[in-house]
Amino acid sequence: MYKVLLVDDEKLFTDYLQSVIDWHAQGCEICGVAADGENALALARAQHPDVVLLDINIPLMDGLEVCRRLRAERVHCAVVIVSRSRISPTTMTSGSSRRAARRPEAKLSTSTPISRWLIRLFRF
Repeated sequence: MYKVLLVDDEKLFTDYLQSVIDWHAQGCEICGVAADGENALALARAQHPDVVLLDINIPLMDGLEVCRRLRAERVHCAVVIVSRSRISPTTMTSGSSRRAARRPEAKLSTSTPISRWLIRLFRF
């Protein structure tokens, strides 16, 4: 089974993800849920997840900083950055947003519902 760590400060969203996806049917289990960046790092170190589903806007440490630290500490996992904003890639006009999106730790997917995207991820 793949171990999945959910990181989002919106409990409603993490509850939704846990209930809408049949994780076991996809060969996955939720190994932890964190509401901030520091908790996410602690759980990742302790649980060694295969996948971290990570909100980019979380308290104490943003999602990109969590990614950087996971890589620096050599925590081997796939990181899927989730943003529920209404910004599309064509409206990302600021230079910092474009640079952040091109970093190796950032992957953008805008047209596919998250449950279908995750199912594809786990079938690789």
